[in-house]
Amino acid sequence: MQKPTLTAFSGNPLDRADHLRNEPTLFSDILYSSDSRVLLFSGDRAITFADGNPAWLRTDILHDIDPMELIFLGRGEGHHYYAADMERFELPGPLADIDGGDFKASDMRGLAKQHSSGDAVGAHFLGILAQARGVLNWHHSHRFCAKCGTATERDLGGYQRTCPNADCSARHFPRTDPVVIMLVECEGQLLLGRSAHFPPGSYSALAGFMEPGETIEDAVRRELYEEARVTAGPVSIITNQPWPFPSSLMIGCHTTAESLDITLDKNELEDALWFTEADIRKALADKENPPYMPPKIAIARTLLDLWLDQKETARQATIRADLS
Repeated sequence: MQKPTLTAFSGNPLDRADHLRNEPTLFSDILYSSDSRVLLFSGDRAITFADGNPAWLRTDILHDIDPMELIFLGRGEGHHYYAADMERFELPGPLADIDGGDFKASDMRGLAKQHSSGDAVGAHFLGILAQARGVLNWHHSHRFCAKCGTATERDLGGYQRTCPNADCSARHFPRTDPVVIMLVECEGQLLLGRSAHFPPGSYSALAGFMEPGETIEDAVRRELYEEARVTAGPVSIITNQPWPFPSSLMIGCHTTAESLDITLDKNELEDALWFTEADIRKALADKENPPYMPPKIAIARTLLDLWLDQKETARQATIRADLS
C-alpha cells in the first residue's frame, strides 16, 4: 500500500519557528504588530466564519488580556499566528463587532467532514487546528506540577510549563499519545470491529494505545491478541494522522493474521467480523444500511481506501499480464 499524501488534521503549513519561543517580544511587540493574527477557541470548538473558513483575527482585540493565556503557533505568509481559548479571558466586546464578521463556534470533526466533502475548509487549516487544540488542551489539564503540586507557569511560547517552586523547578512539555490502528488481513479478508460506544452498525479497524517500552509492531500484536485472540505476523507501518481529541498520533499499520479464528474480549470489543473486499465495497456504496464503514476523516477509512486501491491495482496488473 502506498502512503497517502494527506490525512485529516495533517499537512500543517506553518513554520513553527521554535527559535522565536524564547524571544522576549513574542508576547508583546510581535504579538501586537500589524502582521499578527489569533485563532480563538470556545472549549473544543474553533471560532470560524459562518462558512467554516478560518477566522484569523487581528491581535489588537487582545489588548489588556494576559498574553500568557496565548500560545504561539508559528509563521506563514508574512504573519505570526497565535491561538487562545476564550474561556480564559473576556473580549472587549462581542465577536459580532469584530472585523464585521459573521462568526460561529465550529466543531472540529464537522470542519474535517466539510473538507472531506470538498467544501470550503482547507486541509491545511485542519493541521493548524490539530496543533492549536492539542496544545491548549494540554495547558488545561497540566496546570500543576506533577512533582510537587505547585501551580505551573507557561513558557517557551506555550510549549512548556515551568514549576516556579525553587526547590523543584521541573519543566513539563506537551504530550502526544501514540495509538496503533491496524488492518488485519487473512485469506483476502479484513478484520474490523466495533466498540460499545460506536454508532449502531458501525465497524472500524482495531486500535489501541501504545504502552511504555513498546515498539509499534509489538503494540499491534499485543492489541490484536488482547482484543480478539488473533496472532499477527509481520507488521507494516502505512501512514499516520494527528488526532486532536484530545491529542493523539494515530499510527496506521497492516498485518496478517495466522487464522480466521476470533475470541473476543467483550470488555474491549462488542463485535468483530471478517469482511471480504466485496463486503467493504458494498458497505461504502450503501450509506443507508449497516454495516457502516469509517468516515473519510478517519485514518481507518484511509487504510481501507488504500487496501481497496491495492486490490484493484493488482487486479488490473493481472488483466494486463493475461493480455500481453
